[in-house]
Amino acid sequence: MKTSLAIAVGVAVLVTSSLGFAQTSVEKMLIDLEALWGKATDASDGKALDPLLAPTFIYVGADGTMQTKAEFVADVYKYKWQGTSATDMKVIVHGDSAVVVEGRRPGKAASGV
Repeated sequence: MKTSLAIAVGVAVLVTSSLGFAQTSVEKMLIDLEALWGKATDASDGKALDPLLAPTFIYVGADGTMQTKAEFVADVYKYKWQGTSATDMKVIVHGDSAVVVEGRRPGKAASGV
């Protein structure tokens, strides 16, 4: 078992061409989704996190460790986190796609690690 679980810099990609949102709406939606991710992680609530992640989601930790969506969600249940919300988020829109670049996730594992 791992002794620690790092939350890597998250990058969310969303295809928006069929959604028809203005850039500011896309930015707000993605930042809101990132906030929901942080809240679900802080609450060790994999059930809340699961629908936010694509079925093909792959997590890459700070040490290069890779996890499938199922493995990542399972780890959310195992550990208690504090303060995992990202800071300094920036949304970059490229045509019909958008990327969220996060500044820092100051959170730490409070237990289970």
